[in-house]
Amino acid sequence: MLDVLKPPVWLGWLAVPVAIASSWLGFVIGLSIGWLPIVAAPAFFLFGLAFYSAWAYQRGTRDGFGAHTELVPSENIGLASVGWGLALFVPILAFYAIVHLPTIWYKHGLVVGARMTEAPASPHWTIIRFASIVAAVAVIAAAFMPWVKAEVFFFSISINGMDRDGPYTAALGVAIIVAILASVYTRLASRHAFTAVAVFGAAIALIGFLTWIDVQGAVDVDGSELEALPFVSVSPQSGLVLTTIAGAIAATLGLAGIRLDAPPPKRNG
Repeated sequence: MLDVLKPPVWLGWLAVPVAIASSWLGFVIGLSIGWLPIVAAPAFFLFGLAFYSAWAYQRGTRDGFGAHTELVPSENIGLASVGWGLALFVPILAFYAIVHLPTIWYKHGLVVGARMTEAPASPHWTIIRFASIVAAVAVIAAAFMPWVKAEVFFFSISINGMDRDGPYTAALGVAIIVAILASVYTRLASRHAFTAVAVFGAAIALIGFLTWIDVQGAVDVDGSELEALPFVSVSPQSGLVLTTIAGAIAATLGLAGIRLDAPPPKRNG
């Protein structure tokens, strides 16, 4: 029976890190490509929360399928979403709204799924797929950010990612996106797609790590051997840090996808 709609405890709370990660990604991308970060961060925040709520609805239809209920789908779900969307801009209430939005969409999906006569389609855009896309976008953005900085007294030189191995990491980031899109819109098996994500993510993390432990070599442009000069301070910058972390996250998500990504449900008949 679905007369009492009880979503998983984790479903609503997971929206909080999703919203934080989306905002942070928007801020970083906005800062790196010249957008106003104060505009990009809220835009990515709203997009991330909307996407997660859509996924919660899909999850609800799958969980509700085959159950019995006397309830009918709410006709005011759109109006309720607008109301809670406006609450996102109210201090304190915003936190509750972040948790509540995907919850009401999950409950709505439960009722819709219970009234379906055929198993709902597989939720191709799972949270692992979406997070993999986010990690890949972060890698691509990081390729255009500063990777290494060398300082000599009052002078400094910044090495951009595209001046080093950024083109390779950006290409691998694009490959991750292509693999995920192929698993959604083509017949590419999820296991194969996530295997590619894990391999490409590990390669990105390895490139970032090797550059990180040899930052002085990264400044050695055209044999200038800046690291051999006295009083030279060389340090990794935000682009290199983001590349390494995002690559490691992508690799982890790829392994998680191989293990956890659910196959499409079997249809009746």
